[in-house]
Amino acid sequence: MNPALLIGAGAAVILLASGSKKSSSKRRPARSCPPLAPGGGTMAGFEYEEFATGGASLNERLPIVVFFHSLATRPSAFVKHLDDLSAKVRVILPKGRETYGSGPAWWTLRSRTQDQESLAQMMDFESDAMANFIEEANYCLGGVGKPLISGFSQGGMMAYAVAAKAPGLVRAAVPVNGWLPVDLWPDMLPPTYAIHGEKDTTVDFERTEDFILRASQAGLPIEWMPIPGKGHSFNGATKDAWFETMQALTSNASKAAA
Repeated sequence: MNPALLIGAGAAVILLASGSKKSSSKRRPARSCPPLAPGGGTMAGFEYEEFATGGASLNERLPIVVFFHSLATRPSAFVKHLDDLSAKVRVILPKGRETYGSGPAWWTLRSRTQDQESLAQMMDFESDAMANFIEEANYCLGGVGKPLISGFSQGGMMAYAVAAKAPGLVRAAVPVNGWLPVDLWPDMLPPTYAIHGEKDTTVDFERTEDFILRASQAGLPIEWMPIPGKGHSFNGATKDAWFETMQALTSNASKAAA
């Protein structure tokens, strides 16, 4: 199904068939803002970079897109994938607070770790902190409407985790080659467009598909976009599906802000 046809749908409030272990916490508006400088800074404990697309200026009030980097990858490495968006939006690229090798990470355990309980705890903690960051950034940077979130690999896992932690905070989520541990499976989600290469063994495709199918059967608003022949990469058909989805979502957000 064309993702543009589903964009703007309200988040369903339906229990996942397997039973929920997490629910969204009520977030508080930011009471004060840190000193701001166009291009980035630090907010709510996270360093971030920012830029505007579609010929917009960072001095404008714009819909916000938050993109989460992959493991050990600098946030700026994803600018090239986002700066071709034609809509006028503010793109925010936060940086993980942990270190893995020589690069930043959201947490230090890999998705295939044997210690799934610890991984879920790390993801729960960091997604809660990230939800606070998103709320504060949207307030302090003058975001229009709810932000859109996306990410690749470990960043895709963060997108799932934030969507599950605070479904009412975001307009939609577009996780790419990500995954959500069973302990974090949610009651509610915002509209979610899940993209994943069918040959991915780094963040296992079948585990993600199991979560997606169970959530879909329970009525949660997820569109599943498996990419035949693709593994754990952010290029080719995977990137094309992501970009088409992001173009539609940001275009709708920009029109609503006009």
